[in-house]
Amino acid sequence: MVQEETIRKPKISACIIAYKHEKFIRKCIEGALNQDLDCDYEIIIGEDKSPDNTLEICREYQQKHPDLIKLVERDKNLGMMGNWLETLRACNGEYIAICEGDDYWVDKSKLKKQISFLDQHLEYSMCATKTRRVDENGEFGENTGKKYGKIELEDVLWQNQFGTCTVVLRRIHLDFPPFENYYKFFGPDWQMWCFMLSKGLGYNMKDLTAIYHVHGGGASSGRDRINILRNKLEDRMLMIDNFPNKKKIIKNYGLKIIINYTWQSLRRQKSYYRALLENKKLIKSYLFY
Repeated sequence: MVQEETIRKPKISACIIAYKHEKFIRKCIEGALNQDLDCDYEIIIGEDKSPDNTLEICREYQQKHPDLIKLVERDKNLGMMGNWLETLRACNGEYIAICEGDDYWVDKSKLKKQISFLDQHLEYSMCATKTRRVDENGEFGENTGKKYGKIELEDVLWQNQFGTCTVVLRRIHLDFPPFENYYKFFGPDWQMWCFMLSKGLGYNMKDLTAIYHVHGGGASSGRDRINILRNKLEDRMLMIDNFPNKKKIIKNYGLKIIINYTWQSLRRQKSYYRALLENKKLIKSYLFY
């Protein structure tokens, strides 16, 4: 009797989402390659048909490390949400570590620390760490406003507590997509964390393990005030649809955002005033949602 060969799944998958990242993708891939691990590991790169040299750089690394790197090339551009979900779906690991192609890991023990924590705490669905941001001039700054230690659903419904480039998810808790209205959100991360925290707890380590790039070409950091306000309020209305019993906590942070924009307008900050003016109808809808 011929015995079927057992296919070993990796313990962890590094999930790299890449689009127009030729300036940054080398550091991103190097950070994933430099991880100090004693378990089965794979690196999955979802390249979303970039118009620059991102794909060629990814191919270069895949050819150097064919047993470790799997490059998923798109026949057509799927967009941020589609590429995010399809790249996650291609990951086979028990855990999935996310890093967008313009960010990078700086701690060789990052994944080992997070895997160890999640292995020992089965009630947790995700684990993240501290990040540091760097702007286009190379100036570093600390990311503030995050809570460290145990993170619950209410914490993230109030305000996103996780740096995307540091997150490790327990794959068994993932759905594709997590919510029916997932594709209507501006970005792919906040609602993903909320879904994961409906399955278990989250944890933020104080270890600094990753760098987040703030630049004009970034999906989030490249927005102006008008779009930032619009995206934040629209996303919160969508989230209320997913968690109607948590409406108060979701809505109240949006009200805090509106109050801040109003205060900045009174201080003659023109970009905030224009944002309020351009989003006047949306603000009214939000107040009565």
